[in-house]
Amino acid sequence: MLYKIQIGILLIVFTVFASCKGELKMVLTDTVSNKINHLAQQYKHIIVVGIDATECTGCAIQNISQWTGKQVQTLKKYNVGLLFFVYHASDHTVKELFETLKDFNCVFDAIGKFKSANSKVFNSVKDNIFVIDRDKNVIFTESPIKDEKTWKRFIKRVKK
Repeated sequence: MLYKIQIGILLIVFTVFASCKGELKMVLTDTVSNKINHLAQQYKHIIVVGIDATECTGCAIQNISQWTGKQVQTLKKYNVGLLFFVYHASDHTVKELFETLKDFNCVFDAIGKFKSANSKVFNSVKDNIFVIDRDKNVIFTESPIKDEKTWKRFIKRVKK
């Protein structure tokens, strides 16, 4: 089944802290579209990591901290970008998460518009994590860093 990212409107919380750097197809909303299109020029594949800001901030930071070290270096080797998408983000959440996300590509969605526009994608993936290609096709529907077996399947997929 093929799903595609669709273009729409995304309301982003922008404070002074918020400017941090298969086959489903995603719905792109304006700001997410700009960020994904920019990353697609740099990378062959993009891992989209959804962070639900309604969870405790510590839980969100723990989810983010999994994406460090060896995996991130390997992603660069295979020309894979990483985008954190924080939804239902309030000003308070943005301020707390900014320090953790400042070294990553990220967008903040105040009202969850991107996730809502992509409900078919998010209902088909595990842990709000999926991988897209340059054409916004979802090519992998789970966290590549979940375990060693999944990591190896992911690397095999992005080598194609």
